[in-house]
Amino acid sequence: MTLKIWSMSKETLVHNLQAHNKEIYTIKWSPTGPGTTNPNATLLLASASFDSIVRLWDVERGVSQNILVKHSEPVYSVAFSPDGRLLATGSFDKTIYIWDIAVGTRAGASAADRTVSFNGSIKKEFFL
Repeated sequence: MTLKIWSMSKETLVHNLQAHNKEIYTIKWSPTGPGTTNPNATLLLASASFDSIVRLWDVERGVSQNILVKHSEPVYSVAFSPDGRLLATGSFDKTIYIWDIAVGTRAGASAADRTVSFNGSIKKEFFL
């Protein structure tokens, strides 16, 4: 399955990314890049799929930055932390993983069967 990244200002296709072997279930833009509270970090796109894999894409360069493999069932929910340093993933395998974006490794895990979300209005980061 492919992800197509379009330039809204130029109305042209910028990247046609070969993303996953099965249907993409969800995508999420990172809260980073120009115009955000973290403007110097790379703008990323997370894509999650029925192939149980989450990919992190460098949108400007059109390349896969990390491939996050740990879930044993399709991944249906992803959420970036407000600073863009962590990514939470939720799967039909009833687990939630927290990933360190910089190195692409797992930073935490929890048994759950719900959607993931970060709360940016409090000092500590919690997920649902």
